[in-house]
Formats: sequence, structure tokens, C-alpha cells
Amino acid sequence: MNQVKHDCQHRTPLLPLWYVCVCSVGEDPMSSTLQLRQSLRQAIMSGQLVYAMELLQQQCPAVLAGHTCSTEVQFYLSCQQYIELVREGRITEAMQFAQTVLAGVQPGAGHRESQLREVVALIAYENPEKSPLSHLLQLNQREYVADVLNAAILQVSATSAKGRAAGSDSIQDSTGNAAPLCALEVLLRQLVAARTALRDEQGGVGEVFELSDHLLRS
Repeated sequence: MNQVKHDCQHRTPLLPLWYVCVCSVGEDPMSSTLQLRQSLRQAIMSGQLVYAMELLQQQCPAVLAGHTCSTEVQFYLSCQQYIELVREGRITEAMQFAQTVLAGVQPGAGHRESQLREVVALIAYENPEKSPLSHLLQLNQREYVADVLNAAILQVSATSAKGRAAGSDSIQDSTGNAAPLCALEVLLRQLVAARTALRDEQGGVGEVFELSDHLLRS
């Protein structure tokens, strides 16, 4: 556990340290967004990216634009939509999507630039399922995108809750800000991010880290 904390704090400081605390008193973002997050996960896991984008635009548009996590969310959702087109053999549509959407995507972090090149290259293989990029067509790729979106919704909802909780009895940090996310949620997100960044630094060598493989099941 100490090593996990070391990786999270020193390799991938995605969130401020004060995020690692209990949820604010009042509306819990985890419960208030549960139904939306479940619906989005189901849509992504079944490859319905267009529906997921429409649902997100209707119920939580701040995730797609206007928030610090929006660039990351747009990147992964767009890449996954392209992957699903290739999976379904809709090559012409995939090419058009790459030219009109992916060409304008802002990767943000440096390691995402290599991910974008890898995703676009998927179309070059006649049988992508048997290509060196076949991992992009596996279910764990969909699961990773769903996890990114899940964390982003919680982050956006927590930010809104923090504003509503101003002046309330919520738990605060040293600067007076209400702490938006649960410690477990943040720690798990940081763990996934640290493992992903480590794999990227190694040139994509090694198995993709799947959080679900390490969780206890009833």
C-alpha cells in the first residue's frame, strides 16, 4: 500500500492532495449520479458510444465541455467511438470520423499522443482482431473508458456539490475548500492512472492493468 501511495503521489499527481479525504456532508456525488453512471457504463460496455455521448450531453454536459477533465473525456470517448466503427467493419465511416473528429482531438497529456496514433493505426489492418493492436478491441479497453468517464462525472458532480456546500458544515481543507471526493474513489483512480502511466513509459509493454481483477467479489 505504501508503494501504491508513492506511485500515486509522485508519478501521477492527477488530483490535489486534499481530495484524499471523506465525502462532504450533504449530497453525495456517488449516490446522486449512480443511475447515470450505470447507464453510461452499460452503453460503453456494449459499444453504444453515440448513445453514451447523447446521454452525457443531456444529463451532465459539463463533463464534455467547461471542466478540467473535459479534454480527457473527449479524447477517450472519441477514440472509443472510432474503435467501435472499426470493430463493426464500417471502414468508410471510420475514415471520415478520423478526418473530422480525431483530427481535431486534443490529446492533452504527452502519453495520449502515442495512444491516438495507435488508435488511428487500427484501420490499417485487414483483420484488426489478430493484429498487434488487438488489445484495443478487447472488453478491458471499453472498461477503461467507462472508468475514466465514471471518475470524471464524480469529479464534476463533486465540484458542483462543493459550491453548494459553501458555508455549510462540510469537511474542509486548510484553504477552506470542501473536499469533493471519497478517499477510496480517489485512491483507486490514482492507482489505475499510475499503472497506466507506467505501462506507457515502458512503450506499452506488459498487460493492461484491470482494477476489476483486483477487487474482492461477493
